[in-house]
Amino acid sequence: MLVPDLLDDLDAAGRLDARSRRFLLELVYGVLRRRSTLDCILAAYSNEPLARLDPDCLQVLRLGLYQLLWLDGVPPFAAISESVELLSRRHAGVRAFVNGVLRTIDREARRVEVSLDRGGASARKRLDLSPERVAFFSKPVFIDPDESRALHLAQVHSMPVFLVERWLSRHEPALVEAILEASNRKPPVTARIQRLKTNRDSLLRRLVAEGIDARAGILDESIQIDAAPMDIVRSAAFKEGLLYLQDEAAMKVAHAVEVKPGERILDLCAAPGGKATHLAELASDEAEIVAADRDLRRLERVKENVARLGLTRVVPVVWDPLGEERPPEEVRGTFDAVLLDVPCSNTGVLARRPEARWRVSVDAIRELADQGRRLLHEAVKSVRPGGKLVFSTCSLEDEENRDAVKRALVANPRLTLVRQEETLPSPNGPDGGFFALFDVGGGGR
Repeated sequence: MLVPDLLDDLDAAGRLDARSRRFLLELVYGVLRRRSTLDCILAAYSNEPLARLDPDCLQVLRLGLYQLLWLDGVPPFAAISESVELLSRRHAGVRAFVNGVLRTIDREARRVEVSLDRGGASARKRLDLSPERVAFFSKPVFIDPDESRALHLAQVHSMPVFLVERWLSRHEPALVEAILEASNRKPPVTARIQRLKTNRDSLLRRLVAEGIDARAGILDESIQIDAAPMDIVRSAAFKEGLLYLQDEAAMKVAHAVEVKPGERILDLCAAPGGKATHLAELASDEAEIVAADRDLRRLERVKENVARLGLTRVVPVVWDPLGEERPPEEVRGTFDAVLLDVPCSNTGVLARRPEARWRVSVDAIRELADQGRRLLHEAVKSVRPGGKLVFSTCSLEDEENRDAVKRALVANPRLTLVRQEETLPSPNGPDGGFFALFDVGGGGR
């Protein structure tokens, strides 16, 4: 069960208030993001190899250490005592071990304001906790960057080293560090205005009236919100369908289609419906948007979002274009445009999906790239001559993006590349992602 789903269940049972929910989300997602950094610190201060520790003991150490370093609102004595209490059923020696490790780190790690950093500290003993705070350790914790820049960055930013090596091979070190910092930030909450129901100024006033701080976003149709996503979902403005939670990088994709009223558009991997509903809004709800997805359960989310936003021309359809079943009636024939947002490694959205960094691998990237290639090949078949195809991912990996475009152009003579755009995640910007726009001609082989 995913963490948000578990919290929803506890919430529905009346066992969580809003403050507790936010704290638990911060704690769980924070430990997921910072896991390897936490382990580097723990390994330096533990007299037992981490591999020999009981898994529950190690997890409690991570939870306690995250609170000590990153959660200023939790007093150190509370973080330590609560960690020990979590192991109340374990042997006294285990509790004493956890207590000793956390107390030693609390005593020997200095956390100070960045403005008080006089420089000169070894990179092996220094850790930026936030733009405002830094920690200094009494002993070396990380590898020397002169010995391995990639491994040092992977340790201090809690990222698989192979990903850092890949990014360093394509970008300058300063840009890679910005990507890593963005991947560990608390992701911003952005929303798309339902332009057929309201405008930005009216929605901003409405949210402020509901006690939600919000401001204009980067795009004309976006707003940035200083609130937890669940607080937005519970708002009257959300329930009335005045907005859709979506990152600004994702909003660019539907615009690339340049949908017009009267057109017939296929969104081929549509769930949960962000891009399909955006297409409908851009066409003033006067284009037929077929929202296809192979997962019936996820397609229910599309139906819910379509109904909430008050759209009438979005048609959800269960269909796997790589399956053997005959396409349903709704997706037969050709379309004026196809939008294909393929399953990917999620390396552009690691701030929102912190667990994805521990799932990704070179083999997984290759498999996803191959799946994307096959989906793109099928998508071309659904576009009328003279139509458009938009291919997108939330990945930063060339195999899934630019290489996929090159292969598509070789394999499909009907395709002409119009433009492609990559967005790299940055600490103060939108998520990362990629899209390519093709013109689709006639003929074929």
